[in-house]
Amino acid sequence: MSSTERLDIITEMNVQGAPDLVVEVLSPSTGKNDRVEKSKMYYKHGVKEYWIVDPDHKTIEVFIPAEKNWNLFQSHDDDDTLISPLLTGLEIKLKDIF
Repeated sequence: MSSTERLDIITEMNVQGAPDLVVEVLSPSTGKNDRVEKSKMYYKHGVKEYWIVDPDHKTIEVFIPAEKNWNLFQSHDDDDTLISPLLTGLEIKLKDIF
């Protein structure tokens, strides 16, 4: 199933269901909550790919769901090109964003 097949979850008022991809940008005040509590919520509700972006360290971790929790798919630094395992064709040269 591609993400375009789920466009019906977007309504005029809000999104009715979990998105396929969540990108969380860490900040010093929310990092722990993003990595622990929010990640549990995203997993529980069926998010298919979860990125944690750490702008201070210029890294992105890509997680995909496993049997009981997230599985680290890949870690990237600012020299890498991130390729989404879920969204075919999505490639980001991280030096362009960091």
